[in-house]
Amino acid sequence: MKFLFIIITLLSLNLDKVHAQSTSVKYVSIDLLNRSANSIPLVIEGVMKPNLSPFSRSGVSCKVGTRIWAKERKELLFVVSEEMDGTEIIVNKRLSELERNKKGDQ
Repeated sequence: MKFLFIIITLLSLNLDKVHAQSTSVKYVSIDLLNRSANSIPLVIEGVMKPNLSPFSRSGVSCKVGTRIWAKERKELLFVVSEEMDGTEIIVNKRLSELERNKKGDQ
């Protein structure tokens, strides 16, 4: 009987560890906005390769640490963090900021 109790206890401890590991992956929801008249192709790791239409909003759920790239420019726009949960990101504005920073570096 003690043997059975020990087995059940060990199994339950192991299941708690598995549950803790599976819940440690954090997802956040963000809205990607395009307020320009041009489409913006993106690459979102592990999700999809969306094309933000002109004057559009696209909601996406990503793991913390996911990188989002501007497809045509092959530039990293940002890395998803927990602080971004529920925020709106104006992608065309971020692209403009990157362009200005590039020109300033030259």
